[in-house]
Amino acid sequence: MPASLAMSKAFYLPRCNKCDKEFEKLEVVCERCREAFYCSKECQTKAWKNHQNICKLARCHECDKEPDKLLCCGRCKSAFYCSRECQNNAWKNHKKNCRRPITVDEKAQLLEEPKPIKKKEVRPEAKNPAPAVVEEEEENDDEDSVQTAAQFRQELLSLTQVTNSKMVQAMQESKGDPAKFLPQVVELKDEYHRMILDHVRVRNCSLSAPGKRKADAEFLAAFSDDGDQLPAAVAFGRSLMKEVIMALLKRGLSASACVDQLDLANNHFNAGIVSPRTPSDFALEDGDLDGFEPAATKVRENGFVSVHGLLDEEMGAIIHGECKEKYWDCRDAGCMRPSAGAAVDGYECWLPYPPRKGTSPELEHALRVIFGLPHEIQRHGYPVRLKVPTMAHLSCFLPGSGREALHLDNHNPASGGRELTFVLFLSPQWTEKHGGSFRAYMQPDEDSPGPRPASLTQSEEPGAGLASQKEHSQPAANAQEEPARDKGEQAVLADVDREAEENQEERAERFKDFEPEAGQCLIFRSRELWHELLVAKRLQFALTLFVQCAD
Repeated sequence: MPASLAMSKAFYLPRCNKCDKEFEKLEVVCERCREAFYCSKECQTKAWKNHQNICKLARCHECDKEPDKLLCCGRCKSAFYCSRECQNNAWKNHKKNCRRPITVDEKAQLLEEPKPIKKKEVRPEAKNPAPAVVEEEEENDDEDSVQTAAQFRQELLSLTQVTNSKMVQAMQESKGDPAKFLPQVVELKDEYHRMILDHVRVRNCSLSAPGKRKADAEFLAAFSDDGDQLPAAVAFGRSLMKEVIMALLKRGLSASACVDQLDLANNHFNAGIVSPRTPSDFALEDGDLDGFEPAATKVRENGFVSVHGLLDEEMGAIIHGECKEKYWDCRDAGCMRPSAGAAVDGYECWLPYPPRKGTSPELEHALRVIFGLPHEIQRHGYPVRLKVPTMAHLSCFLPGSGREALHLDNHNPASGGRELTFVLFLSPQWTEKHGGSFRAYMQPDEDSPGPRPASLTQSEEPGAGLASQKEHSQPAANAQEEPARDKGEQAVLADVDREAEENQEERAERFKDFEPEAGQCLIFRSRELWHELLVAKRLQFALTLFVQCAD
């Protein structure tokens, strides 16, 4: 192995910007920007839909001019200059990142040849010298490994900060219009994950087998050579980006910058950052919500209430059209992503509040109302202190198959989390024939959450009831073969049958269906109400706000 290769850690195989496969040489390069490389014309054609949004005329990396002809760095093949003078001036900074592609043979050598371990000399008079030397050497290796892992993570955090800055810049330049900035953000996110893979693979190649211990083994375990490594890069990138965004939010940002960071965290990296605030920060003005005290009392006493008339039909139609045009129709571009959890064939995204520029007055009004409701609940005597996130959940389901399975919004109330759920329906002119009802499992004849539904209770599974019926419906010939029962035993069996019939009638009345009419808002305790969403025949949108417990 060449000495320069053994000492350097900055070698890599070039990767296609579309299929992400490694090649010794990439023949196809974007002639316009000179920054995107592909393994074939087919990959370049497939990538153009997203790449065209960030493809710019190639510029000199030093003076930023756009000449007709550019000179290419002969070593890394990725830096371009308009003249030798610019290349010489840029070398001082460029040499830190300049690296030549590694060949397949050289990569194989790095993987096969272990890094030799130097052992310290041992004095002859020492007792049991060999174990002492090995133990001391292992401690030093572990110490070096931990330091290297920390440095490597810091390097990736710096890369994450640069990517975060580019994404926010794309959002700001588009004035908050998702249709304009989303293609750039998606392209930058894909590039970010590829860079993480490149850095990890370089690190794996440069570390010898004995050197991968403790921190390194834990740090790189997910990036094994078996199978697809991209999911591991996505998960690792989510962790790094969450750390960067949390640091930026703690430092303090302007309102618009905070919205951009929360948008990145929740809609693009699924980092789950809500940045909660007190309900009074979203208080409605006097007269915006008159007569809400009875509803707040029901939530306090019963844990459930249904409120009508928060939006009229005209306002609901405008909001529905905006959600369809801006989010549903552009879901393939990243405006919405497939829902997780109990949702089936659903899509979701998170809307910030205060909303972005370009949001219609009608949708802004709907957000203002749903974010103001927790303050109304709190000021009318709700016994638990609340905190309100700055993001609302927008959901939509595929007509004919989209639904939500039976679930609770808070499965672990002991750990705090969600206290109240606010669901505001946004689809106008909804009728019973459209389906899509919100099914809430309630106490019989009461507007309060009921117990765990029978369909989820093992003792009340359908098979058990069928077996009981089968046992008591045998033919008369079999009945004659059974030992005779006394009157007391027959009375007990009659009571059991009567109780089973009553339970069956009770189960039939245990749930209530609420049509998702525009302007209807359901408010309930997240840890108590079992609910599900039935399949609908047309598109339906809903805003959901998950308010947390502050105690």
